[in-house]
Amino acid sequence: MQFLGRIGLVLLWLAAPLVAFAAANKNDPYLVPLRGAGNLALVVASLAIVILLLRRGRWRTIAGKLLVVLWCLPPVLMSVAHLKFELRKHEVLAASATEARQLGPHFTWAIPPFPRLRASPSRA
Repeated sequence: MQFLGRIGLVLLWLAAPLVAFAAANKNDPYLVPLRGAGNLALVVASLAIVILLLRRGRWRTIAGKLLVVLWCLPPVLMSVAHLKFELRKHEVLAASATEARQLGPHFTWAIPPFPRLRASPSRA
């Protein structure tokens, strides 16, 4: 049983930075499956692990305290990532007309050319 406990601790040490990275980058395109219920699952899992570590008395050593702090980071990093997203959204929505015209071509690369768009209503 002691062997399984040590393997579990090693896995917690390895998983904590990965979960923190995923929480900090939750708005990136490669983490699309994490959005929605995945965000909630990540927060609940990290808080459950913190509670488990505290109940098992892992916080008594310096390494245990560091592990608990490391597992407390994902909800905080997720909140910071959401705040950063909201601030950027506010900046984009508050952009002037000239800035919007400059940024426009960057967001319309997937739109088909105009002649094809003009032909589309006649097909219907």
